[in-house]
Amino acid sequence: MMRGLLSVLSAVGMVGLFQPLAAETDEEIDITALRATAEAGDLVAQFDLGILYMDGASGLEPDLVEAMRWHRSAADQGHAPSQNVVGFMYGRGEGVARDDTEAVRWYRMAADQGLAVAQLNLGRMLFHGRGVERDPIAAREWLVLSAEQGRAGAMTFLGWVYRRGVDVERDEAEALRWVRLAAEQGDAEGQGMLGWHYDRGIGVDADTDRAVHYYRLSAAQRHPYGKAQLGYMYMTGEGVDQDIPEALRLLERALAQGNENARLYMGMVQARGLVGPPDLEQAMGYFRDVAALGYAPFTISIGDQFRDGLGVAQDNETALMWYEIAHLQEPDAAEDERAAMMATLGEAEIAQAQQRAQTCITSEYAECD
Repeated sequence: MMRGLLSVLSAVGMVGLFQPLAAETDEEIDITALRATAEAGDLVAQFDLGILYMDGASGLEPDLVEAMRWHRSAADQGHAPSQNVVGFMYGRGEGVARDDTEAVRWYRMAADQGLAVAQLNLGRMLFHGRGVERDPIAAREWLVLSAEQGRAGAMTFLGWVYRRGVDVERDEAEALRWVRLAAEQGDAEGQGMLGWHYDRGIGVDADTDRAVHYYRLSAAQRHPYGKAQLGYMYMTGEGVDQDIPEALRLLERALAQGNENARLYMGMVQARGLVGPPDLEQAMGYFRDVAALGYAPFTISIGDQFRDGLGVAQDNETALMWYEIAHLQEPDAAEDERAAMMATLGEAEIAQAQQRAQTCITSEYAECD
């Protein structure tokens, strides 16, 4: 079946709802017959034709405006899958000017009809405050509704929320429950996240072998997170025999897919000189890019490199600088790490580290030396 078309369907979360997927090849989709059925008012045919125009499949030229026309036609008549796609297209600005408020409106219509993927999409918009006032409580309610219908993306989102304690009391057992449910469905992201739980002993006894097992399952489905984490294991030799070429292969592929964990790990590769002499300048380029994401666990990992002297000169003041940055990114982050470093430094060094952290952030991570 057409890889591009499957990518479109995966993006809108509706592989199972596209009727022509029963065909094995593009040629078996009769566009003339499908168009006639759509023009006669069949909502499913309108949805299917809209999907084909999104990808330019079956001999059609890609035409997002035409795709939106067909999806909007079905959506206006109450077809929930089309309402979800219309929301998706407004949220991405595809075939129409981007409008997050309109995206939320259409997602809500489909979610109210019980469509699991729309419930997930609405939950995300509410959680992030896109197109609507941020409402984490309502977001979780919609995510739970979606997850209870078996939507793996909602399960992994809930797992992340409970693991991080974002707008909810941190609950490692609840995080593990949702992630495991997703992984048991064969979901690649869920498998990678379950690997992380075993890797770090979050809600479960640490088990490196099981961590590697789930990372492999995730990577085998070409998920960038699974590739990045498996690459890290090969880089460090945790749970596997150390294999730097294999680590680089996996990390480079994950990085090409935009995974930020891979960016952090590539910085570690350069700092530790695993592919030649240590290159701190290049490593710091990776580290600054990762820190600029504002995700404290990444920033803490950078501090750990300086605390432990992993490929860089051991430097408690610089380690503290990175822990201070993590603390500024997320107020509850790096408390133990900061306290440990402060216990080794004098008042002047602590003040210097804190000033350097402020400079790094105010310079938008350009000056983090």
